[in-house]
Amino acid sequence: MSEQTETVVRRFLEECLSGKNMALMDELFSPEYVNNAATPDISPDLDGYKERVGYMIEAFPDLSTEVHDLFSDGDRVAVRLTASGTHRSSFLGVAPTGERASWTAIAIYRVVDGRIVERWENRDDLGMMRQLGLVQG
Repeated sequence: MSEQTETVVRRFLEECLSGKNMALMDELFSPEYVNNAATPDISPDLDGYKERVGYMIEAFPDLSTEVHDLFSDGDRVAVRLTASGTHRSSFLGVAPTGERASWTAIAIYRVVDGRIVERWENRDDLGMMRQLGLVQG
């Protein structure tokens, strides 16, 4: 089971995020998906997460992920990664800066019957915003 659950998460990272294949999300995610890391401006369901992923891909069209660690225990998959991209479209209400940024994240996914049903994430948004010049300090 661990190898199967890891494959689902790896496919999401490689094919959906880095590969920009948003249509694949309907195959990899359960219709009952809950994003426990949703920000207040989006719904925590699958539609809200698809909106967020689309927004990130639009803002960073060369978005890519580098997985440093990925391991599983039962129905949980943990991943530590670095994401990076060039700010080419509006992001957080800020016009494109053309700056390249990278940020780290640790996420935990729960996979049931071959589909992602829940996600938790801690991401270095402040570090990314500093690199883009959106915050000082």
